[in-house]
Amino acid sequence: MNLNLSKQTLLLFFLLTCAVLTGCKKDAIIVKENKTFREINVPPPTDPRFSNTMVVTLTPNGTGGISLGGDAIYPATYDISGSTLKITDNSTLEKYKLKIVSETELNYNGRILRLEK
Repeated sequence: MNLNLSKQTLLLFFLLTCAVLTGCKKDAIIVKENKTFREINVPPPTDPRFSNTMVVTLTPNGTGGISLGGDAIYPATYDISGSTLKITDNSTLEKYKLKIVSETELNYNGRILRLEK
């Protein structure tokens, strides 16, 4: 009987360990090299001197840049947790939360950004 109890305890421990390990979120993007994501399907700007596409750049050290449209990409820091990318604009301290759809696609309030090759 004691042998059955210890087998049950080991089985329970094994199942709990598996549940914990599979329940941990993996980051949807791993940044090992510089990455630039650019918004797609954007109509041409009214003023050709300015872009109206959103651009996000990520570097391996947790820094990068963000532009919601215009001619400048502002320095930023970022954090990836599971399928969420949080970007903080260093100049305004504005925070942006993007959904990581895949390793090559981000979504920000319906705006689709694709990884440049």
